[in-house]
Amino acid sequence: MLPENFFTRIFEAIDLKDVMKSAINNKAAEISKLVKDQLHEGLDGNGKSLGEYARYEYKGRWSPVDLFLEGNFYKGIAPATYDQFFEMTDSDSKTEKLTTWYGDAILDLSEEHVETTKAIIAPEMRELFTNEMHRQ
Repeated sequence: MLPENFFTRIFEAIDLKDVMKSAINNKAAEISKLVKDQLHEGLDGNGKSLGEYARYEYKGRWSPVDLFLEGNFYKGIAPATYDQFFEMTDSDSKTEKLTTWYGDAILDLSEEHVETTKAIIAPEMRELFTNEMHRQ
C-alpha cells in the first residue's frame, strides 16, 4: 500500500517553473524560428508591416523589410526565461537600434505563434515532468 500523500509529495517536489524553463530552452531554436519567419515576411509580432526600404538598391526590392542583411540579428534571436514568463531577446549589437526604428514588437511572437509555441513546448514539458516524477 502506498503511503498517504505519496503523489502529493512527488508533485510538490517538482518545480513546474523549472520544467517550463527547461522545455523552452530545449525548444529555443524552434521558438526562435517563429520570430524569424515573421520577420522574413516583413511583419512584427503584432502583424504590422515593417514597411519598405528607403532605397531599392539596398536589398534589390522595396519590401518586405526583413531585417536580414548579414544574418547576425537573426542568429541572436533567442528566448530568455524568467520565473513567470519568457520573452524573445536578441544578442546582436544592432538590436537596440532596430527596436528603436521598428519597435519592440519585432521580437514578439504573433498570437498564432504563441499558440504554436504552446504546441511545441507542451510535449517537452510532459516528458520533462514525467522524467522528474521518476526521479522522485
